[in-house]
Amino acid sequence: MLVLLMKVMRLFIAIDFDEHKQYFNKIQKTVGLEEESLLDMFHMTLLFLGDQTIEGAQSIKKSLRTLQARPFYLTFDHMGLFSVKRRKDIFWVGVKDDSSIRFLRKKIISSLEDVPLKLTKRFIPHVTIARRNRKSTDNSFHASRLDVAEKTVRINSIKLVQSTLTSKGPIYTVLEEFFFAEKKK
Repeated sequence: MLVLLMKVMRLFIAIDFDEHKQYFNKIQKTVGLEEESLLDMFHMTLLFLGDQTIEGAQSIKKSLRTLQARPFYLTFDHMGLFSVKRRKDIFWVGVKDDSSIRFLRKKIISSLEDVPLKLTKRFIPHVTIARRNRKSTDNSFHASRLDVAEKTVRINSIKLVQSTLTSKGPIYTVLEEFFFAEKKK
């Protein structure tokens, strides 16, 4: 019996916010979590692509290179919390108006029409700032929304990112960055 092993990569498309680390670090301090639960890489996942072959990744890159998008602005203004099966909390920062993000996400999905996608029904644009495993008695932070200092940022590109899961958390590798075209005058 012949078994073919295909290399697969766990991929997603994201907006990178690492140049704004100082802003997110300041918000992290308000949560009061232990150091090991804080994240030090900040991004907004626009589309999770799951496991893709090398050929699939090449096809995705080719499609994203043809994406027609313009730079736009986002304003962060609140923090929220997702509870996952009452065992894990995910702390995140959200945007004031998500219409530009939703529009961009639709354009990305359209550009990937030849790629089999499993779309989630619910999309909440956010940047994860911390994760923690919760003990059943831990209620130190339970607000569903908390206002934070506003920060407006310009979005110029998206990135195709590989996520390698490890026991110490995911390792992210940018495979390619796709810059948006400036409006011609």
